Amino acid sequence: MVEKSAEEQAKEATYIDTVLVTYSVPNTELKYNLSFRVDKNMTSKKLREDACLYWGLSEVEFILKTLSNAKVHDELTIQNCFRAQEEAHFILVQKTPKNVTLMDKEISSIRPLIGKKSRIRANKTSDAAKGDGVVG
Repeated sequence: MVEKSAEEQAKEATYIDTVLVTYSVPNTELKYNLSFRVDKNMTSKKLREDACLYWGLSEVEFILKTLSNAKVHDELTIQNCFRAQEEAHFILVQKTPKNVTLMDKEISSIRPLIGKKSRIRANKTSDAAKGDGVVG
């Protein structure tokens, strides 16, 4: 049996050893809860990877948030993710994409070089539409 001083016992009592991770399936009302045992040096990145692996999700597309809706950075240890009286509970949510639409310049640069919708043909029709008098 290991004997510890009162100071060490008090310090260990404040350690988080279990966290709850909730995953809500997109476009449904289903919520899944999973509890994880964590040690004092475990990072949130490892927890996110384990949770995504458990539910079969891509760890690149999901992030962890606290109940106060704060994003959790990958380098943080679980011990530093929560306030003093905050519940040790994470929510696994899908990242929001930054930009899903293409700009006109991007569309024109990926257009094919030959064929019905080629870049050259599109440029000639746009010049004619501007009223330059050049018809190709």
